[in-house]
Amino acid sequence: MEHLWTIPCQMSTIDKDTNALSIVNVLEDIQFVAPYEPDETIALPMSMHVVTLWSRGKHEETDMRRARLRILAPNGELLSTTEYEVNLVAHKRFRFVTRFVGIPFNGSGVYRLVVDRDTDDGRWRKVAEVELSISRQSLTEE
Repeated sequence: MEHLWTIPCQMSTIDKDTNALSIVNVLEDIQFVAPYEPDETIALPMSMHVVTLWSRGKHEETDMRRARLRILAPNGELLSTTEYEVNLVAHKRFRFVTRFVGIPFNGSGVYRLVVDRDTDDGRWRKVAEVELSISRQSLTEE
């Protein structure tokens, strides 16, 4: 099983007739205006989809595994975990979309979207890490 890519975006759609995926507004850097940094984790009022594509790999091995997406704050704190099943038995590729109604935020900096898959011994192995910069801009000069 091979991880091909992970893309954070504002929205994604899958055409029901062709199964074609559209990724809208890829997210690399989010800036927003607020009067102060939060003291705790909040949800920024915007949607985010994280689209991940898997394949059987060069050996064409059919497989069914667990995978997960973790969001880590700039200080390393775990903000979110989503686990899902990757089914590469029926199809050569598998994509999964994690949808967030609000984006977890607990301070300006670089957030890490980490994709892991399970191993035969029951552990998790990191297969990808994508950075997403989120920063607060003040209303006035501080």
